[in-house]
This record gives sequence, structure tokens and C-alpha cells, in this order.
Amino acid sequence: MEDVEKGWLWIRELKNAVCFYRVVFGEKRERVLAVPYTEVMARQHEIRKHFKSPKCTAKLIKYFSSFEFRNKEKLVDKKVYLTPSQIIESLTLIEESLAELVKADPKCEKPENRQAGYETWRQWSKIRPWLNTLGGWNIKESDSQKALGWGTAGRREQGGQKT
Repeated sequence: MEDVEKGWLWIRELKNAVCFYRVVFGEKRERVLAVPYTEVMARQHEIRKHFKSPKCTAKLIKYFSSFEFRNKEKLVDKKVYLTPSQIIESLTLIEESLAELVKADPKCEKPENRQAGYETWRQWSKIRPWLNTLGGWNIKESDSQKALGWGTAGRREQGGQKT
């Protein structure tokens, strides 16, 4: 008589991996494999070798067919956002780099410099609403001048008599 596989398949998705268990009624479940999310589709044949019963095979087929659609966010590296100090540092580097480009090409005759100017304005027009609208932080340019002491508002506030 053939060796009939006992139990059924239980699939548990963890934070970074998928665990495949064999469960037999009345016994402790047995973890057969633990596979990282990024390797599940590449190792599906290896996973199928461990579960040969028709019910398990059907369950695996169903699982693999829907895996990529259900777990897209886990398969893609998460976006890493800058901290406030990194933003300030990056903006300082951008300012200094633009100053050097303007020194090297004051009339903006090079096409790559013109494109960089266009792209800078495009990005700034997306950044600005996050800073100075009611839907964002609602920080105005004059608030920044007063707080950091730059521009005409900053000069007036520092000495009291400066104009």
C-alpha cells in the first residue's frame, strides 16, 4: 500500500517569511519550511515536493497564483524617507551645487543646466505647498525669516532699530 501523506497544509505569513506547516489532527503541527518572501516564487517547486497530497497541491496552486498580488508591498523594498536633519543637509547641498552651476554657466546656455533649472522649479512647486498652506505645516517665508534671522524680516527683528 502507498504511503499516504497524513494531515493538511497550513500556510502562515510572517513579517519577512512564509512558513509551511504540516498539521495532523491530534498532533503538534510540524513546520516543514520557512521561506523569505523574496524567494517564495523561486522556490515553489521545492515547497511542492514536501506536500504531495491532492488537497495540499490544490491549496499550493491557489496560494502561488495569488501570492504576488496579495503581497506586493512585502516584495518591494519599502521607501526610505529622509529625517529632518537629512532634509536640511540635502537642501544645503542643493543650494551650493546650484550656486556652482550658476558660476560656471551664468547665462544658462548648457541644455543640462537649463533642464536642471526646470526640474528644480518643478520639484519646488511640489514642495512649497507642504510648507506654507493650511493643508501642510502653514509656515510662511516671513516666519522662517523671523525665526532664523535671514532676509529683511530677520534683520529688523534682531537689532530693533535696523531697517
